Amino acid sequence: MDNLAHLGEMLLRRKRCDPDVKLVTWKSDITEAYRACPMHKLWQIKQVIRIRGRLRVDRANLFGGLGSGAIFISLNAFSGLDSG
Repeated sequence: MDNLAHLGEMLLRRKRCDPDVKLVTWKSDITEAYRACPMHKLWQIKQVIRIRGRLRVDRANLFGGLGSGAIFISLNAFSGLDSG
């Protein structure tokens, strides 16, 4: 997800096609985007953590978890669908 070389190639290609276009980029913390993904209640059971001796359920998607990348990509694909 953080392939800056690929991003640079895409920006240069876009600039060659349209030299007058103004390109703006920014980088956000992808970890927070992963954690914003909703998780099914049955999956949340697998994310029980211990904090100060008490068990807590982490209801957010964990960055680096087994299915976290697929979940994030799936939700990202939905956001690009035309609602009209």
